[in-house]
Amino acid sequence: MKRIRLVFVLLIFPLSIIFSQNLEYKNGIGISGRIGNGDLLNDRDFDMANSSLLIDLNYSRNLTSWLDVKIPLGVAMTMNNTVEDKLLGFHGDILFQLGLFDRTRIAAPYLYLGPSFNLSKDFVENSYSVFDIAARAGLGVDFRITDNLLVGLNAGYTNTFEENQKGSLEAGLGITYLFGQGATGKGKMSMNKLKKLDSDGDGIPDIQDECPHTAGVAAFNGCPDKDNDGIPDYQDKCPDEAGSRTTMGCPDKDGDGVPDKDDKCPDIAGDAKYSGCPFIDSDGDGVPDGEDLCPDQKGLVRYQGCPDTDGDGVPDNLDQCKDKAGPAETNGCPDTDGDGIPDIEDKCPTVAGIPELNGCPAANQADLNILTNVSRNIKWQDNAFALSNDARNQLDKIVSLLKKNKKYKLTVIGYSDSDTPKDQITSLSNARADEVKGYLVSKGIEEQRIIAKGGNLPKISTRKILFEVK
Repeated sequence: MKRIRLVFVLLIFPLSIIFSQNLEYKNGIGISGRIGNGDLLNDRDFDMANSSLLIDLNYSRNLTSWLDVKIPLGVAMTMNNTVEDKLLGFHGDILFQLGLFDRTRIAAPYLYLGPSFNLSKDFVENSYSVFDIAARAGLGVDFRITDNLLVGLNAGYTNTFEENQKGSLEAGLGITYLFGQGATGKGKMSMNKLKKLDSDGDGIPDIQDECPHTAGVAAFNGCPDKDNDGIPDYQDKCPDEAGSRTTMGCPDKDGDGVPDKDDKCPDIAGDAKYSGCPFIDSDGDGVPDGEDLCPDQKGLVRYQGCPDTDGDGVPDNLDQCKDKAGPAETNGCPDTDGDGIPDIEDKCPTVAGIPELNGCPAANQADLNILTNVSRNIKWQDNAFALSNDARNQLDKIVSLLKKNKKYKLTVIGYSDSDTPKDQITSLSNARADEVKGYLVSKGIEEQRIIAKGGNLPKISTRKILFEVK
């Protein structure tokens, strides 16, 4: 288990290299000191005498712009003055430091993690303990004093894998001198150069510029404000139109707090609850005029303020027969004979017929009923014209009718669906009519007895094919 943990620690090294870039200084040497104490972790009162003082000499090497490896070598000694409790230790660590932000900053925080190898001497028995491995992890921050001189603070935790030893919390202070040209081969970049670097040419150095690749203004730390409304573009929902901070940079002509782009009454101050319109309800139906489709007629909220005089579920603004109940398929008009032709257009409203004869039948009633039933029972896949097996079985009834009545001539009228794209209505209507004609001819009906054509408008109802017999 210990080896697995160590392998996991070492894996962060190659993964971090993949996502990083090189820096200007390659090496660093330094000295640091830290104090460790395990009392707070072991349910004991804090006692300075139980603390350990550790002094390290450090060598660090820059691997990438985000990753360093540091190798501290040093000694550790308990701060207890009694010989019985005194312990001297020697250790060497391999720590990987992962930068959290751009390290060209004055203060550069980082995370550290790595294994620690320890050897301790017991003064009582005058012997060295068995070599053991621990793991160190924590958080630190480096302060850049000069171009290549850092002062660092850190705090962390050391976990030992020995059963008779406890982990400890640590806090330390160190100083590091950086030297050597970076792996880029471009030499070092001084703080003065960093302070002058201005990638977008807006006069604000990149080290202070929050938008270093887009020219901006000093008031917004280098970020732009195209419409000059005092709101930087990255916060402005209308960056090309001057607005106010209340409306996130969008204009508001009437000053009601609802931006013009969302305001249904942009010239009249209103309420956000009513999409920027004032609550004016001329007909008293509870729907404000700005949302009322029938502002001069008292209506119902579910119909956006329009009435439904005949109670058929079709509001009066969409109902072609406001005083007579009818289905939505016929725009609110009744269809007594159920032939899909509303009574107001049907010259034979009590007898099912065909559109070409304004709702009147084309043959005797018995034969017409066969045609009507077949028309009703043929189902089409949405925006498709292929015949199903059930559709063919229905068409066989018409085959029998035409074979029985040799003088009949049949007109087949195809219709598209209500959601068919406009540019496909004609082609789909013709295809459905031709498909039906082709099947009838394949069953022995003379081609000259059948006329196939497409309807000009889609059908709202399920009847997508109609027949006319002469």
